[in-house]
Amino acid sequence: MSIIRLLHVATVCFTTLLFAATGWAQADAKTDAISTASPAAPASDLSVRQRAQPSMDQDRAETVPVAVKTATELGIMQGRPVSLDNRVTLSNWMTAPYNRWSLQHIPQILPIATIYRGDGPIAELPLHKRDLSALWVTSATGDRLTIAQWLATSYTDGFIVLQNGQIVFEVYLNNMRSQTRHLTYSITKSVIGILAGILVDDGDLDLARTAEEYVPELQHSGFAGYTIRDLLDMQAAIEWNEDYVNPDSPWRRWKDSIGWTPSSGDSGHAPQGNYNFLPTLRRDPAWSGGFKYVSPSAEVVGWVLERAGGEPLAELLSRRLWAALGEERDAFLTTDRSFAPAAAGGFGATLRDLARFGQMVLNEGILNERRIVSREWITDIRFNGSNKAWRNGQYRGRWNPDGAYRSFWYIAGDADGSFEAIGIHGQRLFINPARKLVIVRLSSCPDAVSRTDYDLSSRVIATIDSALQEQP
Repeated sequence: MSIIRLLHVATVCFTTLLFAATGWAQADAKTDAISTASPAAPASDLSVRQRAQPSMDQDRAETVPVAVKTATELGIMQGRPVSLDNRVTLSNWMTAPYNRWSLQHIPQILPIATIYRGDGPIAELPLHKRDLSALWVTSATGDRLTIAQWLATSYTDGFIVLQNGQIVFEVYLNNMRSQTRHLTYSITKSVIGILAGILVDDGDLDLARTAEEYVPELQHSGFAGYTIRDLLDMQAAIEWNEDYVNPDSPWRRWKDSIGWTPSSGDSGHAPQGNYNFLPTLRRDPAWSGGFKYVSPSAEVVGWVLERAGGEPLAELLSRRLWAALGEERDAFLTTDRSFAPAAAGGFGATLRDLARFGQMVLNEGILNERRIVSREWITDIRFNGSNKAWRNGQYRGRWNPDGAYRSFWYIAGDADGSFEAIGIHGQRLFINPARKLVIVRLSSCPDAVSRTDYDLSSRVIATIDSALQEQP
């Protein structure tokens, strides 16, 4: 099986469930020029070899794709005063085209809790730049475009490739800079999964205990009786449908509760705080077991970590993870109106800081010779996910029969040991241990879920993987 298994299965996950809280127009020459950062600047189941033969053959180019407009070119939040049509609000910030601006300006829209980087030195990321922009990628429909063209047309805001801990490729678009903090949606869950491992290492968290043992407020909820391990692996049968469109879906009510909609409750649901909403969820009596993607399961884990660690979640993340990594900038978590964190999708950070986090995970818990989380925890994520739960769960074995889900990470089950964190609207953090490869993409795609976008970005990753193998 190839590393593309993971990319393929996550495509399907996007189709029905990912939150991460779960297509384009002509641009001028300035937009067409992709900004490559300097240190000071701000699926199918085919194998990688079959799908990703890199080529520099310009003669084979077909129609030139048209670059999408930046938030500035669209006029979003431009002018003083900003016109009503171009104004980003609590009502529209998650929708296109307003998300072209909002995902890079979350602290100006939502309340946040700061995850301090500490006052230690920055963990340097050495540069070993390669120009990958001219590599050719073939889409599922047979269309061909370069990586530069894909970046300009795919609503990508930032894209970075690390190999052997070195930056080999780094690009910023849509006015994003190296210091910009971008919302990651459900990559948040994977960050929380690593924090859970740190608390286990420190003796503060017992995965065999149930949710209500840590949070008694959940004793009459659907989460009662489920262990922390069950929640980390999305094996809690909660009555839930992660429908991003239906205004009456539980996902919409949860979005109200975490403060992502106007306080007036324009959906018709009176907004509650996150920790008021979670106890209202019930068991799904029709669920037969296995993997079921429920974003509030991650919220419950965040609540449990606060109780187990004795600190607010943002402070736990700062003291036990972010400051230890030597990150460049503070990160953040969005909060509800009572300042409870959104542990399922509210995490925001810079592109390079996310790459550092991914490199630490690739290094089995170490960055710059400092142990952050135990090797055993990373090994458990990679190898102890239940394939049976995956096969018997939401997809019933229809997708990636060798895959698994462990501690909020998607596991490929391939020969390279690839695994991934994913968020809606195009967020990805991909790790290939065999190739020593970390790739992060931050985006503002118009659709929360797009199989076409996901498949093409998977092909880009496969193309880069092949190119770096040929010319390390």
